[in-house]
Amino acid sequence: MNTKHSLSSIGKLFLLTGLLVSLSSPAGAQEKKDVIPVREQVGAQVLPPEIAPITAPFDMPQLARPQFGDYSLSITETGAKEGKMATRAIQRAIDRVSARQGGGTVIVPAGVWNTGRIELKSNVNLHLEEGAELHFSGNIKDYQPAVFTRNEGVELYSLGALIYANGQRNIALTGKGKLVGPSQDCEIQKRQMKGGVIETYINADTPVKERVYDGKRGKPVFLPMFVSPTNCRNVLIEGVTLESTPFWNVVPVYCDSVIIRGITVHSVGIPRGDGIDIESTRNVLIEYSTLSCGDDCFTMKAGRCEDGLRVNRPSENIVVRHCLAEKGHGELKTNYRLRDWLISRQRYWGCPIPIIHCEHCGEVPVPESDLPVKLPYNVDFKPDGKSPLLKCEEYINTVCPICGRPARRDPDTL
Repeated sequence: MNTKHSLSSIGKLFLLTGLLVSLSSPAGAQEKKDVIPVREQVGAQVLPPEIAPITAPFDMPQLARPQFGDYSLSITETGAKEGKMATRAIQRAIDRVSARQGGGTVIVPAGVWNTGRIELKSNVNLHLEEGAELHFSGNIKDYQPAVFTRNEGVELYSLGALIYANGQRNIALTGKGKLVGPSQDCEIQKRQMKGGVIETYINADTPVKERVYDGKRGKPVFLPMFVSPTNCRNVLIEGVTLESTPFWNVVPVYCDSVIIRGITVHSVGIPRGDGIDIESTRNVLIEYSTLSCGDDCFTMKAGRCEDGLRVNRPSENIVVRHCLAEKGHGELKTNYRLRDWLISRQRYWGCPIPIIHCEHCGEVPVPESDLPVKLPYNVDFKPDGKSPLLKCEEYINTVCPICGRPARRDPDTL
């Protein structure tokens, strides 16, 4: 892989001051301290009603909420009843509003509503009133047929997302209500793909239309994301709370003009429970959100290995500001680590582990003077179920910083 391709696949990212990250600056420590807000100034609890102008050190459009018609329709008007599966009633309401000139709002009133996959349509705002809870099924049949999606950076057809959209414009998920995913012992979890990296199951040479994992006839599935607009434009996700995700929480894929603000995510204890993952998406504003996650809180991605290179779509023009990362994996501190983290996440599905293995000294940390560890470019990415770094001798072979004898770098990534 050449340098140009690797760097261009990331695009431009700007993290404004907040508890998420502290940008490095040539100014003194006192100046840095003054610009870092306290906890009470960031996160969903202080979400302002209006979106402030966006400033960034690159060309970034001034994003605005999508506009919807004045028409509104409650899911109870299309047959939704508490205690029963309301999937069809919710979808009828969405389809009916989308078919109207200018669209409108689908109202989920206070109460607990059981549902399977919901598909958003153009010009529809799915609005959860305060006290409203959508509880999602854990049964595979409630997410069939399979839909086009991207799982861990690889294109395929499977369950998609609990709230899904593909090829839509002007869509929104808003309100003070709550989305609750299925339990961790549900059918979807029990029949997920296990036992290796995604390349174990999908050969890069297999046409995407043949990569179908719909769970029929007892076959396994790829876990669905919680909310994943795909190939969409003008997307707003605002105010809602997400709990108990089966996989990654909010994942725009191949989208343009996305606003994510004021959301609260709870996924602590859930493996791979990422908070917000931006996948090959451009012109994104993430602000005033509070994340407590079982994995990464914020990630910016552009596909995985050979499949990512085939698609060749970057994530670019992304601003994250005034967010609170309460719990999660990873911590960003300075510009150079941020850049290294982003590039290595794109190319190796993680940043390098700075450990050297020596037969005489054991596991030895890479000296601070040698950080950050730079990943090589001349790597064979042909899937074999192992880290591609194992095949790069010039990277793996090194010397122990303690005894000076031959040693090996850790081939894995975070």
